[in-house]
Amino acid sequence: MAKHKSAFKDNQREIAKQLGIPRSTLQHWMDRKDSIDAEPEVKAFFESPTGTAFLHRLVVAAQFVITLLGPGSVRLVCEFLELSGLSKFIAASYGSQQKVSVAIEQAIVDFGNKETNRMAKDMEPKDITACLDETFHPETCLVSIEPESNYILLETYADGRKGSDWMKAMEDALKAVVHNYFIKRRDETTPAERFFGAKPNDLFSFLLDKVDIPRRPAKKRFKPEVKKPLIAVG
Repeated sequence: MAKHKSAFKDNQREIAKQLGIPRSTLQHWMDRKDSIDAEPEVKAFFESPTGTAFLHRLVVAAQFVITLLGPGSVRLVCEFLELSGLSKFIAASYGSQQKVSVAIEQAIVDFGNKETNRMAKDMEPKDITACLDETFHPETCLVSIEPESNYILLETYADGRKGSDWMKAMEDALKAVVHNYFIKRRDETTPAERFFGAKPNDLFSFLLDKVDIPRRPAKKRFKPEVKKPLIAVG
């Protein structure tokens, strides 16, 4: 029996190592299902492959809509997970969701770079008009847009606003990916589709494929209570 227990612990350590989590957290995951305060049907759903996929899509969508399309913050995502009861099935702490937010932002940058390069290869050369604007936050932010398609060519901070600054910024521009590849007109076309003359890949599907979420709440660690002296020593 002792040998069997030792082998089981070693197996847990190996699994925890592969997942990049403490063994105590793995044990918490294994024991948590029966202790979750939710209806059995709800628990069964979110522990199933279908429920896991749904939860993944829901969290990525919440992050995308609240923090990128809207003016909200990661803390609002955490609050949403708590109020909806989903924090029972996924880590809803600020640290956990901040990692998801960073991963989404990086994935969006990667998508923009890959998709712009892919579509530009098949794009026929054409003359375009670039409308230029400058805003101050208070740093100088150079903005350029192609008016016919509404495609943002440039949106970046620069040291100045001279012609040479504009040229350098245009060469080094990081595209406003969410605007160009997600926001649609009434005809259901994005600025990228109108600008390149072809339909781009779906940005949100790319995020679902590239961004992982913290599957389950980690085991809470409680600090030992420090007893205060009944009589102050002076």
